[in-house]
Amino acid sequence: MSIKDTAKLTEVFRRRVIKLFVDRGLLCRYSAACRFALKILSWQHSGFSVDNSVSIPASSRKARVNLSQYIIRHPVSLQKILYARSNGTIIYTTKYNEYWKENIKLF
Repeated sequence: MSIKDTAKLTEVFRRRVIKLFVDRGLLCRYSAACRFALKILSWQHSGFSVDNSVSIPASSRKARVNLSQYIIRHPVSLQKILYARSNGTIIYTTKYNEYWKENIKLF
């Protein structure tokens, strides 16, 4: 079975993830100090997406495990992150960038 309307599925996924975060106390929804969950829901480009280009058979445990491991992978390599105590800078080590003449720095 192929899902043709990924926009609707993406929206359902986005809302369920945000609800999970709210339910677990990772995001708050109603307090005056913290309306981040509602702010995320208002974003035109949410950053969420659904890919229907690959079909995973429900009967294939190996395929489901591989997909699960792919989904939960960290978006950046933790081995590439350095903390410079001297100036409080977090550096994500990348190949030296000739244009910027440095590695990427995260603050």
